[in-house]
Amino acid sequence: MKRIIIHFFIISLVLCTVLFISWILTGCTSINRDLKTVDTDSDQNIMTALKDSINAEMKKKNITGLSIAVADSEGLLWTEGFGLSHKKNRIPFTDETISNIGSVSKLITAAAIMRLVEKNEVDLDDPVSTYIPEFSPITSNIIETPITVRMLLNHQSGLESDAYSGFFLSYEPPEDYRYTYRRALEAVNMSGIVRNPYEIFSYCN
Repeated sequence: MKRIIIHFFIISLVLCTVLFISWILTGCTSINRDLKTVDTDSDQNIMTALKDSINAEMKKKNITGLSIAVADSEGLLWTEGFGLSHKKNRIPFTDETISNIGSVSKLITAAAIMRLVEKNEVDLDDPVSTYIPEFSPITSNIIETPITVRMLLNHQSGLESDAYSGFFLSYEPPEDYRYTYRRALEAVNMSGIVRNPYEIFSYCN
């Protein structure tokens, strides 16, 4: 439960930060395609206030380092790193620092799936096995309705909330990291279904 709360907190922090940045940027009369170079004193004040706010939130929540990117349909508007990527060696966290993507991947995956839905290439109410034939949790027989794409996106599939064990989270990937997808699928299949779909919301990796 503690891990679930921590993951939920991290996602909430990322979403709040992105929403705050978007709100700040809407206050600009015109958006420069490169926000690192601002045209007016007003824009400069907005960017200064934004950076001060980010640094204040990092200090308040004891965040060592992070990077932020803001983009629209035409491309990147602004990228910048804050804090440190290595506390002991005092290495700055830049907009090119490689980070563990963690649960931010859920946002990207969900957006990608919804783009496929827009193109009629994926149906949210199709069984997951329609698109991943190998998807077959060992206790699938306890439910009457197969797990659908929508159930996964809603975190209401009934699957074990954290089925992964032995997956790398460090800087050095294991030798078989290229097969992580297959291992993940095997882990989900072996953990099985622990409750009926839509019974409860359970943050699910």
